[in-house]
Order: sequence, then structure tokens, then C-alpha cells
Amino acid sequence: MLNRKLENFTAYAFADNAEQGNPAGVVLLNEWLSQEIMQKIATENNLPETAFIFPRDNNLNEWDIRWFTPIMEVPLCGHATLASAAVLHQIYRYSPPSFKFYAKRDFLEVKLMKSKYLLDLPSDIPVKSKLSSEVIEALGLNDGCVYKGRDYYLVKLSDETQVKNAQPDFNRLKKLINNGIIISSEGADVDFVSRFFAPAMGIDEDFVTGSAHCVLVPFWSHQLNKSKMLARQISSRGGNLECRLKKDRIELLGGVYIETEKYKNI
Repeated sequence: MLNRKLENFTAYAFADNAEQGNPAGVVLLNEWLSQEIMQKIATENNLPETAFIFPRDNNLNEWDIRWFTPIMEVPLCGHATLASAAVLHQIYRYSPPSFKFYAKRDFLEVKLMKSKYLLDLPSDIPVKSKLSSEVIEALGLNDGCVYKGRDYYLVKLSDETQVKNAQPDFNRLKKLINNGIIISSEGADVDFVSRFFAPAMGIDEDFVTGSAHCVLVPFWSHQLNKSKMLARQISSRGGNLECRLKKDRIELLGGVYIETEKYKNI
């Protein structure tokens, strides 16, 4: 067991500074806390997600991981996993070839790549689906081709302008649908762009969503006939991702910025 106080870090995933990317809380545990206490910490953090990690059998290369939004536990979170690896590497100076993370449902891995981190996630191939006209209207859209992965819906739009200009009614969306929804199109300067909304999960619009790319990467790989792609999530903060499809897995490459002087003891 690690002998230390619990420290609650904020790291910005898929970013080079604190003005970009997606902030995540990262808490290294000496023992598992109750779900109620972890939820309270995540709520107080008020970040898109907070990751709680605990070493497996005192093996500092392998970690159990759980993720919480400000209102609920979620089954998968990419950016907070990337942030967790960066905290272990940058703050605690652990430098294995990779960090292995075991969630309740999925296995994730983060490899150290010079100044960046390579996140390995399960691929989630979406299938044709439908959303009600009320949901489409609540997204601020007129139409779109709808697909569904295991966790999220994907709405394919005709161009980047439609993605940028969409103005969802989050209060209405929250009442209509429990799933996260991705809107996406081919990009003007990158292969594809996206935005992600999940008001029922406590996140009106996420900044850079690793788990959404589990759906986006195989989808656009098929559409564009490419296994390597550049993507940008065009939220208010924004984030760039280098993406690769590898059979039933995807890889996302990005930087992580940590304000090392800013952390909270728990």
C-alpha cells in the first residue's frame, strides 16, 4: 500500500496548457472509499470527470480505476484515464513502459510517448439508429444521420459549420434522453470534428471526450478509408487528437498539462 496522504490533482488532458483540453480530477487512493464519498469528492471538484485510482497488489504499473461526473459514476472515461497516467508520471515520477487501468467493464492502457501519452481504448462500432424529432430539435439541428454505439448516439452532419453552429437546449435534452450524444462531420483542416453533449450525466457539453472517440474513430475510419486520422473536438476549450484504429482497439495521442502547484489534500 502506498504510504501517503490522499491528494486531489487537476490535469488538463489533450492540452498543452490550462486554457485548452479537458480538466479531470485525479485521486490516488490508499484504500477504496465508499461510492458516496467518491461521489461527494467529484461533486465538490465540479469537473467533467474525477478519476479514482488504486494500485493492484501494490503494482505501480497496474491500477483499478473508477470515474465520476459531478452527479454520477460513468462506465468509461478516456480523458480522466489519460490524466491519471500523467499524474503518476509527472507528479510521482513512475515511468513504466505503460500504465494499465482496469475498470468495471473495460481495460485501458496509457503508454508514455516522449512528451505525450498514447491512450488505448476499446473500439465501439456504431450501427444505424434513430432519434425522435424532439431530440433532434433539442440538439439545435434540422436533421442528420443517426447511429448508436453501446453508450452514445452519433449524429453525422454534412459539414463543420453545422457542428459549430448547433445550439442545444440542454434542459430539454436532459428530459428527453439519458445517453450522451455526439455530433460530428468531416473537418476543414482535420479529418473530422465533433462535439459531445450529456446533460443527463451532469455534463452539458464536454470539452474533449476520449470515450466518444471509441465511436468516432471506427466510424470515420470506415467513412474515410483511413486508419490514422487527425481530429478536433470543437468545444469552447477545444482539443486535438491523433487517432488510430487497430482492429478492435483505438489509440488516441495527446498531451496533458498539470498545474503542479495546485492540488488539494483530502
